Amino acid sequence: MYKFIKLKNLFDLEKTEWQFIPKTVKELTEHFKKYCIPAYMKIEKKLGKNNQNLNKTASKWNTAIENKIEKIGKPRKTVIRIVLQEMLEERKTALKHLGYTLCLSKGTSWSIIRNKKELELRTENTVERKVLQFPLQKHSVFLDIADAKYSWWDMPEMNIRGFHWYVKIGNIDVHDRNGNQKWGSRTEAEAAAKWFVDEENRKRRLQCA
Repeated sequence: MYKFIKLKNLFDLEKTEWQFIPKTVKELTEHFKKYCIPAYMKIEKKLGKNNQNLNKTASKWNTAIENKIEKIGKPRKTVIRIVLQEMLEERKTALKHLGYTLCLSKGTSWSIIRNKKELELRTENTVERKVLQFPLQKHSVFLDIADAKYSWWDMPEMNIRGFHWYVKIGNIDVHDRNGNQKWGSRTEAEAAAKWFVDEENRKRRLQCA
């Protein structure tokens, strides 16, 4: 299970943001590949000859690459791989530090919380998920497939064994494109949930436009 906490901003406790709390190097590496590398590659793709108006993250990335090129004299693509590996190793070191809590954002930023008291003070909510997918912010009007809960009807005390799967997202009963609200297998239920979320979010985007 992947652990996420809604963390209060250190300087403004009214502001919160979901953070991923990796428990193992494997989880940390998965996050790095899924969120950090694509974000940095997006920055790299946008870099051009005029890099004067870069935001803080892009500027820091470009400076790190340029400095490493100057230091080791290797091609930019090679240096990018080296810098990314160094960034990952830095996070691994922080993860292994006893007493520290490593907090990873949905993008490239990360931080550490050095004691349990601060962690308790700044944690507004905690959730665990089967997939590495950040929860939506509380104010979001969109559904999140990671919030789907699957169940099947069963009454063992009456010797009645259920054969149908059901899905709920929050308080919403999921249905498929044909209006069915129960399915014969978990696979069918998951497919129905995916269709339902995509369709509902499509309608909600139109309403927000």
